[in-house]
Amino acid sequence: MIDPIILAYLAGVMDSDGYFGIKRDTYHLRVRKDARVPLFHERLGIKQVSSEAILLLKNCFGGSISHPKPSSDNGKPLYGWAALDKKGAEATEALLPYLRIKRRQAECVLKLRALKILGPSGRDTTPMPNRWGKLIVMNRRIMTGEDTEKRQALYDEVRSLNKIGNGSHPISNLTGPYTPIPVQTRL
Repeated sequence: MIDPIILAYLAGVMDSDGYFGIKRDTYHLRVRKDARVPLFHERLGIKQVSSEAILLLKNCFGGSISHPKPSSDNGKPLYGWAALDKKGAEATEALLPYLRIKRRQAECVLKLRALKILGPSGRDTTPMPNRWGKLIVMNRRIMTGEDTEKRQALYDEVRSLNKIGNGSHPISNLTGPYTPIPVQTRL
């Protein structure tokens, strides 16, 4: 069990410098041509110039560390951390109670995980040859158009929330005095 103070700290780090997203993978559709629908993956990550928070995220949740190139020629070396799919969803679930700015993106990531746990809703009973050549009926679950639409809607929502300059930044939406959100404290 991770200390709630550490989780609150890491949530603040992710709120400021991290991202929560959904990756839409069409490789099997475009290149291999062995899929009917795109794949969707939960992902979260962060890039920073100091390694302390990156190593703490890795120690708490697993995932992978990278050393991406700086975005400018004179930029400092960067440290990156990323967690995908189940590992990413587990980290998101642990950080969610402490997130403020990127809470909606994190909720979408967890909704995708819930859809993946439910699995495809369609059934396929295509006759296929077994290893001896005899045709047998395979009863398999397949993705339906409705399944794909739900995942695509989550992907589109996260993409619009993460879009730069869309006016969704909390500072640009202030209409009154700032009221802090109560944070659960440990007794």
